[in-house]
Amino acid sequence: GIASFIEVTNPSAAFYGVGGARISSQDGVAVRLDAQGSVICQTSITEQGQGSESLTAQIVGSVLGVSMARVRVILGDTDNTPYGGGTWASRGAGIGGEAALQAAKVLRRNILDVAAAILQASPAELDIVNDAIVNADDGAVRIELRELARIVYFRPDTLPPGIQPELMATRHFVPREYPFAFTNGVQAAWIEVDTDTGFVKLLRHWVVEDCGTIINPQLVDEQIRGGVVQGLGAALFEKCIYDERGQLTNANMADYLVPMSGEMPDIDIGHVVSPTLETELGAKGAGEAGTAGAAAAVANAVNDALKPFGAIITEIPLTPQVILTALGRI
Repeated sequence: GIASFIEVTNPSAAFYGVGGARISSQDGVAVRLDAQGSVICQTSITEQGQGSESLTAQIVGSVLGVSMARVRVILGDTDNTPYGGGTWASRGAGIGGEAALQAAKVLRRNILDVAAAILQASPAELDIVNDAIVNADDGAVRIELRELARIVYFRPDTLPPGIQPELMATRHFVPREYPFAFTNGVQAAWIEVDTDTGFVKLLRHWVVEDCGTIINPQLVDEQIRGGVVQGLGAALFEKCIYDERGQLTNANMADYLVPMSGEMPDIDIGHVVSPTLETELGAKGAGEAGTAGAAAAVANAVNDALKPFGAIITEIPLTPQVILTALGRI
C-alpha cells in the first residue's frame, strides 16, 4: 500500500493568531561568548526528546566555528530565555533554528570586529575555525577565542580607542510570507494478512519525505521512525473500548494495545531536500511526518490484500475482528 502526505509545519501567526489564540508563532535565541571563550545559547524552543538542544548547538556552533562541546544550550526556562512559542506543531528547527542562525551570525560579526581590532586586520581577512580566529586565506591561527574573550572581559583597557565589544546578540524569527511550510512525502507498507485469523503482519515500511534542510540526519530519521510507529499503532492496534455506560474499559497500558518492538518491521527512510524559501536555514518541520502517512499506507495495503475477496475496509484500527467481519467470517 502507498500513501502520499502533506504536513503543515512552521505555522505562522496566520494560523492561531488570526483567531485570537494566545499561541506564539515566534521564537527567540540569545547567544553570547563568555569569558572562557565558550558560547552560551538561550533559546525559547523546548526539548521533548526531538533533539532541539542538539540542533540548536549544531547551528550555533557551525556559524561561529565553535565545537559543540563549547556550546551550552539553555532552554525550558521562561525566566531566562527569550520570548517564544516553545514546542508544538513541528516548528523547532524551522522557527527556532532560524532565530539561532541569525543570532549566531550577528555574534560572529561582532567577534570578528573585535579580533580585527586586536590583530590590526580587517574582519574580511579573518575567519573562526575550531575555536580560534584564523586567517581567511591560509587558515593560520591568529588568536584563540578564549584569549580574545580574556582580553574583552578582563583587559578592555588594551583595546583600541572607540572599540566597545558586544559579545552577545539576540534575534527573533516569525514566519510571515506563508501560513505554513509544507513538509511532504510518500510512504509504502508491505504487509501480510492471515485471512483465517484476521491478523496483519508488518513486513517492511518505507518513507521518502522532504523536510527541507536536514540539520542532523540521525535525529530526523529517528523522529520519522518514531512517528511511523505511532501511525502503525493507530492503523492496527490502538482502539478505545467503551462499555454500555460509556466508560473506557482499557484505560491503562496493560489493556490498551500499542505496538511493541516484536511487531515492528524495518523502516527505511529516504529524503528529498527542498529548502523552504522563507528562511535562510531552509528547514521545515519533521516531527509528525512519520505519523501522517503510515496509517493510510497500511490501510491501503490491507485493502489491496483483501481485494481478491471483494472486501473493502474504511476504518481503523484494522483489528482482527474488523478484518474477519469484512471477510464475512464473523
